Amino acid sequence: MVDRLKTLSSRDMLTGVQNRNEMNIYVEQLGSRPENENKSVGVVFADLNGLKVVNDEEGHFAGDDLLKTAAKVKEIQKKYDRVSFSIGCAVRPECAQVREALKVADALMYEDKRNYYARHPEKKRRTVLA
Repeated sequence: MVDRLKTLSSRDMLTGVQNRNEMNIYVEQLGSRPENENKSVGVVFADLNGLKVVNDEEGHFAGDDLLKTAAKVKEIQKKYDRVSFSIGCAVRPECAQVREALKVADALMYEDKRNYYARHPEKKRRTVLA
């Protein structure tokens, strides 16, 4: 039961990848370990563009399949040519600066996403009028 609870608190049940809770625990440990004192750190954030369109046009099962595939490999683009990733990355000279690297990588990923949707406004979330 304890192992199951650990899995539920650390993994996304759909994709099987680590969730934000587990990432936060890892980041805290990474930045505070003495053995990492003189090591650099790099962070990469990737977010899936176009998921809303797949959900709207093909249904949520197709969207779930897309997420599961994207969590494994970038091969997804062969199946869904309308979908791409927004990416942001940052490197810092010390592991203690991991939170700063996270903030920079996150901001760059969202900037990449804004640029993607500026080039492809048709792929933005659609507002459904009642």
